[in-house]
Amino acid sequence: MIEAILYNLKEEIYKGKETIVWTGQSSLIDPSSIESAASSFTNKMVHHLVNDSILKK
Repeated sequence: MIEAILYNLKEEIYKGKETIVWTGQSSLIDPSSIESAASSFTNKMVHHLVNDSILKK
């Protein structure tokens, strides 16, 4: 299992208020290498975040 969590660090943290903007996870079944699996997940995650206008290019 690989997971990523994107936080908004510019917002002031209030008691009980989440600053999580986005979370994503993927199951890995016997990847050929952890490094290539992590790289693939990261590239897909960034592409998704840019396409959904969560991140700016």
